Amino acid sequence: IVNGKGLCHRHYQQFNRYGKSFTNEGHKKIVPKFYCVEDGYSEKRELVQYCGVHAVKHKNDTEAQCFEPRCRDNIFKDGKCAIHYYDSPRRGE
Repeated sequence: IVNGKGLCHRHYQQFNRYGKSFTNEGHKKIVPKFYCVEDGYSEKRELVQYCGVHAVKHKNDTEAQCFEPRCRDNIFKDGKCAIHYYDSPRRGE
């Protein structure tokens, strides 16, 4: 959805707040609490302080569970269980 000034909602809000819109890297410098703590990586947090990829690396395999709501299966790949991974439209990106 495009708002005024031809920007999506997220970038429109950034434009209103900061006077310009940012890439993920630029926004991470201003508000680091929303992004993965790994250096050089600007994905949104999914679990505590890590994105899905890094959360799997930093957790025990016995504790790692699918990030989909109400799913308790073990992680297969990219923070998702096998069922959610193969059902997801973003697979392979």
